[in-house]
Amino acid sequence: MLRTSFVATLRVALAAALLPLPSAATAAAPPPLSVDRILSKQKPPGAQVLMIDHGRVIEDRNIGVSDLTTKRPVDAHTRFEVGSVSKQFTAAAIMQLAERGKLSLSDPLGKWVPQYVRGRRITLEQLLWQVSGIPNYTDTPAFRKVIGVRNGRVVYFKRLDLNAALALIAKEPLHFRPGSAWEYSNTNYALLGTIVAAASGMPWRQYVRTHLFGPAGMTDSTSYGEPAARGVLATGYLMNRKGEPLPAEPDRDEGDGGVVSTAHDLAKWNDALFGGKIVSAKSLARMTTPGPHDAGSGGYGFGLRIDTYDGVRRISHAGTDTGFTAANQVYPSLSQQVIVLTNTYWTDASDIADAAFDAQHPNLFASKNAGAAGEDRTVTALVKRVWSGMVSGHVDTSTLIPGMTGRFARSRTGGGAFAAYGTAARWIFLGKIIVVASGPRIYEYRLMFAGGKVVDLDITLTAGRRVAGLFYYIR
Repeated sequence: MLRTSFVATLRVALAAALLPLPSAATAAAPPPLSVDRILSKQKPPGAQVLMIDHGRVIEDRNIGVSDLTTKRPVDAHTRFEVGSVSKQFTAAAIMQLAERGKLSLSDPLGKWVPQYVRGRRITLEQLLWQVSGIPNYTDTPAFRKVIGVRNGRVVYFKRLDLNAALALIAKEPLHFRPGSAWEYSNTNYALLGTIVAAASGMPWRQYVRTHLFGPAGMTDSTSYGEPAARGVLATGYLMNRKGEPLPAEPDRDEGDGGVVSTAHDLAKWNDALFGGKIVSAKSLARMTTPGPHDAGSGGYGFGLRIDTYDGVRRISHAGTDTGFTAANQVYPSLSQQVIVLTNTYWTDASDIADAAFDAQHPNLFASKNAGAAGEDRTVTALVKRVWSGMVSGHVDTSTLIPGMTGRFARSRTGGGAFAAYGTAARWIFLGKIIVVASGPRIYEYRLMFAGGKVVDLDITLTAGRRVAGLFYYIR
């Protein structure tokens, strides 16, 4: 989630047990956070919000403008970069090719991409499940040097094809033994995109256009850089240090990103994928079965995250690209889907999609306040200690890593801006997110106060239980 944030790292050794939580009756459950309220806080230039129930459109909104200079309004045919939502297209292509005998999920990577020697024994299935251990090229320091500002626009200084992506991780070893842990890596799907091309005999974008977009009836969708019959490509925006929007020119490798689409076309894709038009029922079952390792709040299938939201099974994926965010969520048991696309990096499309679903299901939303399973009480105690310091304005500086004390003190919490909140009447653990196998975990909480105020709080902990980040959202 995108929230007002500051970054600080603290070190705490906790031996004290948690105090008992007050009864839920001391604080009323908050209402769902509305789509309009999120939009008013995060202020994307433009967005599409679409919700469908049993094939019937129940919410369809085209918001704002596709370009801040031309002021052209967003309409149903405005196209957005969907970032990592593209991964499910690559996964479906791999499954199609497996069904046709062009490849096997047990194939070693070296059979298809011999130039990446470290990963030659990794299987295609391990790439799909994100359990390969291959470093994520977009997390490398070298990647950050590829992007910069030129003539008032955020640009890539060079084309990031597969060989360029592999060059960014050339000196990095595998993060773990393949198959032994889960870690999100764009490199996995960049490799799979190349394998689609090698096994099919046609470029990834041509394969996706012919075998995925076509059968799904996605007439407005293309790959990045390809023309479309109608609809403009929205301009994506990042924010500079002065808080001003900067237009961006995204350039993602095919396979891990690269699909350009609309909310209505993604709805067609969901119908086709789950309706048997793209892959067999057996292949779909494999795609939507979580892999062998914990992927945070839920599991990870093939290009799809499988979790529960408001107590309902959800199959989804989010996407971010340079200047864009996307969320594609399917609730199979309810025959519902929620799709949100935005043309800004500072807006979280998943927040908006969650709010749209909550608004349609207030009873399910209310049940979420019971909390999630898997709470670590020592972590909760640590988070409470941090909150106490935020309220008092005097966070224990001995708990901060070197170099972060001043940054924490300069944050607005350093002056006790949360003093008016005081002690929360109720703490609710909402879940945990894993991004990197050996890296930080994000723990999510909801703080409810007797006066009716609600704060959603995320805290990022390293494997050594050091707080690496803290993010809050005031409802």
